Amino acid sequence: MTPKWLNEGNREYIDVHSNLLGYVDVLNFFEEIERDFDVLHYCNGSNAGGRFVFQILNHEFIIDLAQIVNSKIQKEHILLEVMAGDGSLTRFLKPHIRAEMIATDSKRNVHDIPYPKWIVEYEALDAIDRFRPDAVLLSWEPLLSSTGLAICESGIPLIWIGDPEKCAPHSGIFDNEHKKLGNRFSLGRSDEFAEREFRSDIYLFNWH
Repeated sequence: MTPKWLNEGNREYIDVHSNLLGYVDVLNFFEEIERDFDVLHYCNGSNAGGRFVFQILNHEFIIDLAQIVNSKIQKEHILLEVMAGDGSLTRFLKPHIRAEMIATDSKRNVHDIPYPKWIVEYEALDAIDRFRPDAVLLSWEPLLSSTGLAICESGIPLIWIGDPEKCAPHSGIFDNEHKKLGNRFSLGRSDEFAEREFRSDIYLFNWH
């Protein structure tokens, strides 16, 4: 994909999450960002949508994630995303899964995120108490958070997405039994794209 520029007056790169793009296009796009701009600067809101980006989503990643969800959760069940941010993951995943999906966030707006109205305002553990989900989805847990660990220790099936070195690395969550999927379409803001050093992945806890 030849990177497109929007808003010629200030030459901002496209918002990679305005629509769901294919893996190859997204990978090529971030190689360009890495070479001619700065990946973290881009992911911290310096893009045409002013969007903060943590897990970099693409079509193949979403389809793989949907298959994981559909293998575990039936139509009448609930998948709850906590700490959902601007809801991009739920927005792209929801059309591909059978379960009801609910996105929640505390909406503290640390990153000046424009939260859609359909994201329900709840702290993560309070949301679990309220909705009693059959599984929880947590993507790029904040650095000092222990929420993922608490969910894991509760016994609820958890899909944890992120870079273990950047997402709550000292919480102890990985001391619990888990499965690393080695998803080849997983991309994150801490990756090195030209060198093909990919650090984010999908991890399953209590997924029996």
